[in-house]
Formats: sequence, C-alpha cells, structure tokens
Amino acid sequence: MIPHRLARLAVAILWALVGAGCGTAPATPAAAPRQTPLRLPSVETIQARRGILPLKIELIATIEPLYKTDLCARIAGTLDRVPRDLDIGREVDEAEELLRLAVPDLEAQKRHREEFVDLALSQRKLAEAARNVAEKEVAEVEQQCKRFAADVEYRQLTVQRLRQLVERNAVQPERLQEEERQLQAAEAALEAAKAQVETRRARLLAATAELEVAQARVDLAERDLETTRTMIALASIRSPFSGVITKRWLDRGAQIKDAGTPIFTIMHLDTVRVLFDIPERYVPYVDALLSRSRDQDLAKAKLDPVILHVPSLRDQKNGGIYRGTITLRSESLDPVTRTMRTEMHIDNPNRLLKPGMFGQAILHLDERYNALTVPSSALLRRNGRTEVLVLDGTGPHGEGKVKAVPVELGLDDGKRVEIRSGLTGQERILLRGNGMVQEGETVIGLPVAD
Repeated sequence: MIPHRLARLAVAILWALVGAGCGTAPATPAAAPRQTPLRLPSVETIQARRGILPLKIELIATIEPLYKTDLCARIAGTLDRVPRDLDIGREVDEAEELLRLAVPDLEAQKRHREEFVDLALSQRKLAEAARNVAEKEVAEVEQQCKRFAADVEYRQLTVQRLRQLVERNAVQPERLQEEERQLQAAEAALEAAKAQVETRRARLLAATAELEVAQARVDLAERDLETTRTMIALASIRSPFSGVITKRWLDRGAQIKDAGTPIFTIMHLDTVRVLFDIPERYVPYVDALLSRSRDQDLAKAKLDPVILHVPSLRDQKNGGIYRGTITLRSESLDPVTRTMRTEMHIDNPNRLLKPGMFGQAILHLDERYNALTVPSSALLRRNGRTEVLVLDGTGPHGEGKVKAVPVELGLDDGKRVEIRSGLTGQERILLRGNGMVQEGETVIGLPVAD
C-alpha cells in the first residue's frame, strides 16, 4: 500500500508544478545581438621602425685565373721532341721556349732562299761594276768634249787672225785655207765627242736601271728569306706570361697539320679573378660606391665592399674568407639576364684559390643610419606609385579604416625598405599590403612583432 501512495503523491506534485508553470506570463524573446567589432576581419599590423639599414647582396661567385691562354701551333709541324717534365703542373716563365716543332720543309726552303739571296747579291755587284764603268766612260768622253771644244775655239781665233793678215797681204791665202780645214776637222771631232757623250750617258742610264733591278731582286730575296725565318720562328712555342701548365693536349710524335692546334693551356694563378653578376636594380649603388672610393681611402673608411666566402676552403687558416673591392666592371648589362659582369682581383700567392671554384660574394653597397624602414611585404605598387596601407583611427577593439598612403622609397635590401617620406613612424601599417582587404574597409588591427 505504501508504494502506491508514494506514486500518487509524486504524480500530484508533478501536476502542481505544471500548473504553476502554465500560469506564469510568457517570457519576452531576446533581442537580436548587435554587430560588434569582433565580427570584423582581422589583419596583422606593424609600425615603421628606425635603425641602421645596410644594403648587402649575396651573389654566386666563380674563381678564374687572371690570365689564361691556349698555346697553339701557328704552323704545321711535328712534335718530335717533348721534355718529360713538360706536363701539367709545370711552372713556366714569361717568354720561355717550351718546345720547338720540327719543320724540315721550311728549313729546306730557308737554305734555298739564302742561296737565292747570295745570287741576287752577286748580280747586284756586277750591276754596280757596270754602272761604275759607264760613269767613268761618260766622264772620259765629257773631258774629250771639253778638249775638242777648246781646240775649236783656238782654231776659230787662229782663222780670224789669219783672215785679217790675208786682207793686209801679210800672209798667204793658202795658210788661211789650211787653218780653216783644221777648224772644220776640230768642229767635226767635237760633234763626234758630243755624240759619244750621249751614247755613254744612255749606257749609264741603262746600267743604273740594271742596278736598281738587281737591288730589287736582292730586296725580294731578302724579304722571302725573312718570311721563311719568321715561319721557322713560329715553330718555337713560348709562354706569353709566367704561370702553370694546366693541360697538355698533344704527345710526342704528334703530327700538327693545321695552325691553331692547341698544345698547352697556361694559367697565371698568382692573382685570380672573382667573377659575379650584379642584378640591374643594384647597379646604381655600385656606381655610387666606386665614385666614393675615388674620393676616400676605403681602408680608412673601414669599408669592405666585397667579402668572398669559399666553402671548400673553410678549414684553411683564413676560414676561406677573402676581402677586397670591385676591380673591373663591364659597364653594360647582359640583355638576357639583366645583370652586369663584375670582377674582383685577389692576390693568390699560396694558390689556394683554384680556377673553377665557387664561392659566395657579399657586397656591402651602402648603409643608412636612423632610417625609417618597413618590411617589403607592406608595399603596394599600383597606378605607377608605391603605397602602404594604414589603419586610420583606433576603435575600442583596435578597429580602423584602411587607408592608402603614398610613400617615397630609399634603400632596399630585399627584406626591408627605407621610407624617405610619407610616414611619421606612428602609423599602424598592414604587414601585407597586397592582401584581401580594400581601401576604405574597416578591419581590426592585430599588432605583431616585426
């Protein structure tokens, strides 16, 4: 009985509670929640900061010898003798004769042309003797002409005097006639002598011409002989500079048929070239750096424009680190890569730097002190100008309206960019300027560490 009573009591209490609930006034529905800033999109913001901004770029560098050449055969010949020590690694001096090609055909040609020179010299001697004889003959005939001319003049005076004596009947006419005949004979002899002078002079001209021809033969023979000697001299292989043989192309007994066939490769390694290509955007900084180097001592300025790190030499005493400055630049850009070839020359007395090694060239191009900088990701380039997006105004939850601010850029190291004008340093700047938000949109700025 007791369980049934308890069950009825529980049902009665339940109905009483239901009745009490039904008698209360209906609850008022809750108002729709208001739009709060917490529902706005969030963006990361930073502030421009001041500090030292160095401009350094890292480039792949290649080591090359200061001088390199392939010693080639300039004529055909035979390598009939090659010293055993004449091989790779051999030190050579400037102008040292390394070997000589065998050129028997040129040697035979040289002997033939020497004989031809001797023959031409003999012919010139004969021509000189003939010319000397012709000169003496001309001189002799000219003396005869002078003697005959004097005789004619004497006979003319004698005839003139005798005519006067005949007119005074002091001399017989026969004597005058005899002198007139002698005058005629003297005049005839004079004319004959003059003719001989012309003949002898013609012979002298012919002898002179023959001497000139003989001299031309001598000159031609000597030039041919000199050409042959020059060709033989080309058979001598000499080093144009001091260096090391890095490759031998041919062996003893090789037949060289074509001029230009390489025999040795010589490299000068006491000084090496460090080659690297500077991108177009950094070329103006290189120009400015070199201009400053003309006005001040880089050592005093404690400026090392180029630091070369060669990983393969990291265990050496210097750790594979070499310092220097730009030595040469091409002054033009490669039209394909848009880079400018640049060189740094480094003394290499211990020859640790080998041609073909690779390294990393770090160029210290410029430096700004107290520079106002922002990350490169904050920049937005559009409509031909550069801008950054900032949050205008600050709400209770950090919200603000996106606003584009034009800026003028300065130094750029690839990660941070100098802002010359447009910002004060107090603005909240969107870390990623080229994001999903648009100018005029309200967003919440979340400060992040820069």
